[in-house]
Amino acid sequence: MNLCGPNSEAKNQPFTTPYKENSLDRKHWFAISNRLNFDPTTVHSMLVGQFQRYVVPGYNVTVDELRIPCHHELCAQKNHNRDKPDIWAIESKSLHAENGYLFDFINPVLDPLPSPSFSVSKFMCTLSKTGRRHHLVMDSNFLSALDIRTIDNHGFDATISCRSNRPSFIWQHGLAHKLPRGYSRVASSKRMCCVATRNKGTPKIATNLCVAVEGTCSSGVKERRDVLKIYDSLKGKADYFGHLFKAQYPYGFHRSWLTTLLVGWFYFSMTNAFILYSMKSDDLTHSQFVYQVACDLMQL
Repeated sequence: MNLCGPNSEAKNQPFTTPYKENSLDRKHWFAISNRLNFDPTTVHSMLVGQFQRYVVPGYNVTVDELRIPCHHELCAQKNHNRDKPDIWAIESKSLHAENGYLFDFINPVLDPLPSPSFSVSKFMCTLSKTGRRHHLVMDSNFLSALDIRTIDNHGFDATISCRSNRPSFIWQHGLAHKLPRGYSRVASSKRMCCVATRNKGTPKIATNLCVAVEGTCSSGVKERRDVLKIYDSLKGKADYFGHLFKAQYPYGFHRSWLTTLLVGWFYFSMTNAFILYSMKSDDLTHSQFVYQVACDLMQL
């Protein structure tokens, strides 16, 4: 199908179910999906290899989590997080390009499952092969603000959300011990670790993108709002992938959690395909793109 050219007919086409008379009924579909068997490690390796064929990340990349909703009681890999819309889900640590494209993700069925910090190390190893310098953006679930020194030693830039309940841990390592209230600049030590703060002096964002001299107002230093803007805009790109994924994900029942995993990975691919399509054309919305792909697949 031609996805890059004008397609006004597809844009105005009503949503129907083509070839429904030739489709499997519900009982047959459950019978097939219940006996579906595959090697998750092999499929994961193939997917990551294909994802990395089409995009080379630029300077900014984001480390985040991806969650595939899962309620199956026999799934040992499901993760519980009451703060998420889908409380029970199969979770993977993920690496996104600046436009939200999924460049790499951790296989959630590994035993033992890599820790968040090890996942970041794995992503850094992957990025070291691109021949570019990269800036990693992540929240406090992955690394401590003090780990920026280690990232800097490996030749990467980083911006990390600080844990608001542990400000003293950061101050004890030489960062602006007595930062005044309402301070609108960043403060840093000689270790290249800068901290953007809230009005009460609590650490908010740590980064090595800029270095400030304590007690000095330098015009070359980024304002607090600029550092926060960088973090929010780049972190939002990873959230964009998650929103696209959830918008079309079929919240249906599967008798095997492996089927749920495979369907989730399929929609990872669909989301990446739409992002690639959006880089060249905006003729189809996300829903229309998924509909068009489904129509073409059913004609095979």
